Parts: sequence; C-alpha cells; structure tokens
Amino acid sequence: MQEKSEKTEQKQDQQMVEILSRKDEKIKIQRDLFNLQKKHMKMSVQQKKKENAIREKESEAHLISAESSIMSIDIEKVPPYLKNYYLGMQRQIMERRGFSGPSNNED
Repeated sequence: MQEKSEKTEQKQDQQMVEILSRKDEKIKIQRDLFNLQKKHMKMSVQQKKKENAIREKESEAHLISAESSIMSIDIEKVPPYLKNYYLGMQRQIMERRGFSGPSNNED
C-alpha cells in the first residue's frame, strides 16, 4: 500500500514538473511575442515618420512648382483684371521666402 502511495506521489511530482515546465515555456513564448510586437511597433513608428517626411517633401515640391509658375508670369502680358492678383501672389511668395516684394512704383 505504501509502495502504491509512493508511486502515486512520484507520478504527481512528475506531472507537476511537466506543468511547471510548460508554464515556463508559455511565459518564454509570451515574452518573445511581446518583444516581437514591441519591435514591430517601433518599426511601424519609424515607417510612419519616413512616410510623413516624404509627404512633407512632396508637398514642398508641389508648392515650389506652383510658386515658380506664379513667379514666372509676365505681368505685362496678363489681362488687366489678373494683374493685381498675380502681383499680390508674387508679393506673398517673396515675403514667405524671406525676400522683399516688388515695389508698387513699377506701375
């Protein structure tokens, strides 16, 4: 009877060791998963920053292109009703870029 009790106890001990081993494996897997998710989030944040930087550069390129078109308008060749519009736009561009705008004495 005592021998049977010892075998049962040994079996329970073995099962407990297996359970603890599996729990350790589960914790390791969860830790690895957490580290992978953290790494993925960092990469995602870096990717978003790169995408934002690219969008900013594209936006600046479009703005420069539009400003270039406006600045290259020959004011003497536009219809009179558009002259003040283009002069105002050119003045705004020059001010935004840090230059003084054309004087009003040119009229």
